[in-house]
Amino acid sequence: MYKSLLVFSLISVIAFACNTDDVEPSVANVEYELYSTFLDSDFFQDEVAVVEAESFGNLSSFNIREYYLDYVRQQYPEIEANLLQNLAVVANDSLLFEASKFRTNKQVVIINRDELLSIFSDANGTSPQEMWNNFQLQYGETAARVALSRVSFNGAADEALFGVAVGRGAYYGYVVHLKKVEGKWVIADVINHWVT
Repeated sequence: MYKSLLVFSLISVIAFACNTDDVEPSVANVEYELYSTFLDSDFFQDEVAVVEAESFGNLSSFNIREYYLDYVRQQYPEIEANLLQNLAVVANDSLLFEASKFRTNKQVVIINRDELLSIFSDANGTSPQEMWNNFQLQYGETAARVALSRVSFNGAADEALFGVAVGRGAYYGYVVHLKKVEGKWVIADVINHWVT
């Protein structure tokens, strides 16, 4: 009887500990939700997202400069100042992406740095147009190259910003502003950052 009570108590403790209803999702999981919201939006019209394996980190492709922060502050006063400042900080952090964590209707393919260099290297005198043609041959005509930054959240965790670069013949950089409305993340703005 004593053993049965001990086993029952142990099972109850394990079951209580495994209850995930009250567990907050990790920051990375929420980030995947936001990235997926963007990929499923009208702002991303491609069918295949070829996502760079690591978030921007210290890559120069996403460099938040003070003049740009000032521009966004002036043009989008509804965006909290701490969101912008924090974006400049978190954009220097790294996240290794996993295709299975994206919750999108689009096909997500993860591409590592070596694969990118093999397609987008001009070592053999390859023109930019030939590089994009090689990309499309490998991933299809409805594919776009995508690079993502980490996500900046406000204190209430109901507003967020992240950087995204989308390439399809040219490369476009955006800052995506999202708000949580009735428990669901929605895109408030997609702000053009740069074009190459």
